[in-house]
Amino acid sequence: MATAISTRISLSSARSSEIFGPTELADWLRSDFKRLLPFRCAVALFGVMQSGGVTPTHLLPIDFPMGHLQGIRNKAGALESPLVSRWMLERKPFVYVPRSPPSLEDQERPWLRSFRDHGLVNAAVGGHFDAESSHASYFSFHGLPTLALPNAAELLMQWSLPLHEFMRDAIQLKNEWSPLPSWAALTRQEMTIAQAVGRGESNRDIAFRLNLREPTVKTHLSRIFKKTGLRNRCQLTVALKESPPEGLAGIRIIV
Repeated sequence: MATAISTRISLSSARSSEIFGPTELADWLRSDFKRLLPFRCAVALFGVMQSGGVTPTHLLPIDFPMGHLQGIRNKAGALESPLVSRWMLERKPFVYVPRSPPSLEDQERPWLRSFRDHGLVNAAVGGHFDAESSHASYFSFHGLPTLALPNAAELLMQWSLPLHEFMRDAIQLKNEWSPLPSWAALTRQEMTIAQAVGRGESNRDIAFRLNLREPTVKTHLSRIFKKTGLRNRCQLTVALKESPPEGLAGIRIIV
């Protein structure tokens, strides 16, 4: 009963507040929501629903070890997580507690090794699918105490829609709906020139350093803009900061 009352109070308080930006949402999760679900760290994904599933576009880490995310990227740079896959399949909150001690088969799984190495045991997973807008969200809360596990799935069931709306509003408030460019289409030479522009180098500087003619650099830049959909050097510089080639493919980290 106490949990239900505190849920209503916290939900009412959140609803009456201003729309959260990404930083405010992360702070609210660390404070208010953590009273309901005492997690150590969390991660939220937001994406576009498609016929083959959901394509993540935004990521909000809350004290989450980014090394784990880098460790579970596939060759294309996308995230591969059995927790996300299970959520996409079942579409209902669940609690995940890895077996202890791990079986020999589990020990050979890179994802589970990274999961354990980063202390991400005792996880509660939830989210929301919004067919009307064709958007979906995913939330996973990690490091839960054993006493919090029995009620965690039910709590996330109650909070799936509010958390989805908070994430959506945070993205909208920051005006970050524009798609990220794909760097995969660039040749190695084009990527080198793009990164040089991102560092503030002029065409003359780039031509001198790469032993190219300045008109050749301009031609490469024209191809870079055409392939990425970017219009100028300023947009290219911003895009490289928001979505570095070595980062998570197509996913914008919003805090």
